[in-house]
Order: sequence, then C-alpha cells, then structure tokens
Amino acid sequence: MTREMYSGIRENANFNKQLLRILPERVKRTYFGGREIDKFMGTSDGDGEYPEMWIASTVSANGSNPDEGLSKAVSYSELFMLKELIQKDPVGLLGKSHYMGGYGDNPGILVKMIDALNRLTIQVHPDLTFAKKIFGSDYGKTEGWYILNTRIDLLEEPYILLGFKKGITKEKWKKIMISQDVREMTDCLHKFPVCPGDIFFVEGGVPHAIGPGCCLLEIQEPTDYTLRAEMRTPEGKLLSERLIHQGAGFENLYDCFHYDGMSKEEAMRKWKLKARICEEPELQSTSIFSEKFTKTFGMERMVITGDYWKREHNRFTIAFVLHGTGRVETVSQSEMLSRGDILFIPAGVAETLWKAINSPLDIILCYPALKKRQTDGC
Repeated sequence: MTREMYSGIRENANFNKQLLRILPERVKRTYFGGREIDKFMGTSDGDGEYPEMWIASTVSANGSNPDEGLSKAVSYSELFMLKELIQKDPVGLLGKSHYMGGYGDNPGILVKMIDALNRLTIQVHPDLTFAKKIFGSDYGKTEGWYILNTRIDLLEEPYILLGFKKGITKEKWKKIMISQDVREMTDCLHKFPVCPGDIFFVEGGVPHAIGPGCCLLEIQEPTDYTLRAEMRTPEGKLLSERLIHQGAGFENLYDCFHYDGMSKEEAMRKWKLKARICEEPELQSTSIFSEKFTKTFGMERMVITGDYWKREHNRFTIAFVLHGTGRVETVSQSEMLSRGDILFIPAGVAETLWKAINSPLDIILCYPALKKRQTDGC
C-alpha cells in the first residue's frame, strides 16, 4: 500500500477523543524467526526474514523502505499514518505534560513483538549521550524485554546474553572484535536461561543478544540504532559495514559499549527485574516496567475478569491484547477486542471501561516516559 492511498486527515475530526485501532507492521531483519508471531496472530507462514511485529511505532525501520515499521491507524473507517495524526494534534493525542516536557510530537516509545529462531548477533544500542553526539538524535535505545513464550522444539534451551563479565576492557574487546572469534566474544557476556514471565532491562551501552527460541515483547526508546560486534549473523550472512556501525565508523563503534563488567550475580540483580502483582476486584495487575526501575517507559499487564474502570492520567496508552475477548468503552465509543488487537488510546480519553466476555481479557499496556532526560555535555 502506497502513501497515496491513505485518506487525508479530517480538519474537524476529534482524534484525541477516539480509540485508534493500530495495524501491526511486520519488519524485515537480519535474523530469522517469526513462527510464534504467526501462530499468535492465527496464521501459519512460519519462520522467515520478518521475525518482528512492530505493535506501535512512529519510527521507520532502518532499511530500504522509508515507511517500513510506521504504524497505521484506523478511525472513522479510514486509514491514517499514526505519525501524521500525532503531528496534527500532539497535545491532544500525547498529553500536555508529554508535549511540554521536551518530547514535542514524538511519543518517545516503540513497542515490538520479537520471535527469534536463532541467536541474534551480539550488539549494542547507543545511550543518550552517544546517540546525541554521533547520530544527532534526541533518543538512545534503552529497551526492556518481557518474555512471552519460549520454543521447546530446539536443540538449545532458550537464553539471552547480557552484559560484560568482569575484566573486559575496550582494548580486549576491540582485539576480539577484530579477530571475529565468536566463541570468545560470546564468552565475554553473561548467559541467562529464560522462561515466560522473565523481565530484563537493557540500558544503552550494554552488550547483549537475544538467544534462540525467545518470543518477547520489547519496549524501547524510539530509534532503530543497532551496532553489532559480529560481521556475520549466526546463520552465516555477511553484514555490510553500515549494518555493523550504522555509519558511525568502527572507532566510534568501540566507544558505544560500556565496559563496566560485573559478576553474574551482580548482573542478575541489576538487569533482571521482578514483577509486582496487585489484586483488585475483577482485575489482576502486573507491573513490568515502572518508575521504580526506569523513567524511560512503562509497561503493565492487566487480566480483567469482569468490568473494570480505568482512569487515564493525561497521557497516551498503547494497549495490546494477549488473550481473551472483550470490549472497551469510552463516553462516545465502544470497541470489541480479541487476541492481537492493538489500540492507541489518546491522552484526550479520560476514562475507559474494560469488559471481559466469557473468559479473562489479558492486555499489555505501554506508557511513555515520565519526563525528558538531559544529555551530559551535549
């Protein structure tokens, strides 16, 4: 579908009062996977070059198609680019505090579903200071992972690699990267087995790799900067220099890594988070990423068994249905929900009523940053 096929934005439409249905975007990557996403969405395409489903995005994927990854919204039975709707009314859709807090018309988060058949390349994302200095970006790429599912039909148990072990210096890491000794490279990072419900926080500058058999939700700062330590994927595909250092150059690539190594126990305490579960009538709420851990983004899981009123707080919300069927209502709108549905709830929607039908309604809610961070020396 080309940009010319989208309808023009209505001048008098109150999009800030409307629940906006979002269409998921499959995105091509350098690794293989996607089977579990297909099963979740009720299709059977299997593993391939589209292992990610971008749930809500105003960011273009770092590929050849400038519109790849950008979310499309449905309202008034018409199709719009979410990014363009927000630019039309950033205060109404994102919230005054978000807009005035330094974010402008940028939602500040990107939400994905990722399913990896094999291990991803060892990589690092820039912190805010590096991103500002090298890429001229107002955002780095700190991210959080919430493990949804793991495959049981692989030879290897699902795992992730996260953080340097003690004793890894820039000089040592540079030497290993130049030699492309992948075994030695992976041995520099901590290896953690994973299971559904695990939560990991990955700050910019921390080396990592999602391992085989991991299906997860990823919430992150809104950039697609991925710098890689490996010049070939685990499947053997040779990567271009651009894909390795994103145009930053190799010397800057080495500076993107944080070399503050730690023991496995220290890394576990710092990067693996514990969910906090709260019980209310008709609701079980699980705090996944909260202000206690990060002001970069927020995520919670709601399992609703009846009717639940939720008051919004002058901020937008992204809702993603994991399981069940139900309905969400506002003062002027009612929408049926089922597995895989995505909603963008504008800041102008003050209150929502969530109703489970026949079975519990299981929903992920994603929230923006609380306040704008400042870079040091930039």
